[in-house]
Amino acid sequence: MRDDIYAPFSVAIWIPDSPTGKPTTPRPQECSVDKVEDLISHHRWNRRLILNILNSQDAHRISRIPVSIADRMDSNFWRYSPGGEYTFNSGYKLQYNGRNVANSRKKSTAGTGME
Repeated sequence: MRDDIYAPFSVAIWIPDSPTGKPTTPRPQECSVDKVEDLISHHRWNRRLILNILNSQDAHRISRIPVSIADRMDSNFWRYSPGGEYTFNSGYKLQYNGRNVANSRKKSTAGTGME
């Protein structure tokens, strides 16, 4: 949760388990919070502020998001390639191999119907 802290909190898609990935609470008119980082204080969620401006369901979802204690950017990792980087080729191989495995399972369990 490092890169997303600079995103506008009411329009960015950053809340897991939310239907849209955004807060479900309408933004209060007097709200001074502009970015997700405004909801964080001393490497922790500012629960008092969150509960004041968001409904309890949004507050609960946000409180389950871990806040990074290291000031470094998030990184992505693709577990299906040796270097951890997604490529079209690695995605294609994963899909192709998965299809072949599924087809071989079907062939091995298919009978003649005459048994």
